[in-house]
Amino acid sequence: MNDDRDAPLDDASIQRKLDAILAALTRLEGRAGSAATSVAGSAEQGDGDPQLEHLLMAGQKIAAIKEYRLRRGGGLTEAKAKVEELERRMVAQGVLLPNRFQSIPPSMFSALVLAVAAAAIIFAFLALRH
Repeated sequence: MNDDRDAPLDDASIQRKLDAILAALTRLEGRAGSAATSVAGSAEQGDGDPQLEHLLMAGQKIAAIKEYRLRRGGGLTEAKAKVEELERRMVAQGVLLPNRFQSIPPSMFSALVLAVAAAAIIFAFLALRH
């Protein structure tokens, strides 16, 4: 894209820029809509609930099970199975991290990143000395 920020603005150039922005926005809306449709792809089965997805993404699986029971009734076993099925589907689609990654506390993750960075610096220093 050419950089004509300093060029004088006329109606045609403003319209071209506006059309380009609207086209980009339309493409983004299409992508977001298709992603939302794929995540909630089982809405016809009754468990593609955006509220449940939000709770799962917030790491509140028990709250999602309670919400499922509140909205649809049924037993605890059925609610747990449906929420876990939704969770598996979200993980498979890359919308949700697997449980093993969700359980790492942020402070531990930061410490791990810092340790890896320190090791990289030490190895780089040693490599430069030889």
